[in-house]
Amino acid sequence: MSETPTPVTADTVYKAELEGPEHENAIAKAGRFVAELATRAFGDDSSGLSGVAVVVRRLDDGAEVRRIDAGNYESDETVLAMVREDLASLSPEDFLETWGEGTEA
Repeated sequence: MSETPTPVTADTVYKAELEGPEHENAIAKAGRFVAELATRAFGDDSSGLSGVAVVVRRLDDGAEVRRIDAGNYESDETVLAMVREDLASLSPEDFLETWGEGTEA
């Protein structure tokens, strides 16, 4: 009798972390700065423009697979927990399908 193969979960291929704006390129930083100025001009506290994002990377080479901007640090923490839960329970293919288009084709 053959053994049932152990299902591979996405967390064996990917990891998710919060990354701050130091990982942004100059154009992204400039755009976030302009957006922050505009929202402050209209009375918003601009907390949604923190530049912090949930980033999913491949474990083997560190390549970015998904970048999810939840808006502010508190939301990013919630999204990070959701992403990590899906990494632990979904196959790599199902995870990528669930979290939509990213930086990897």
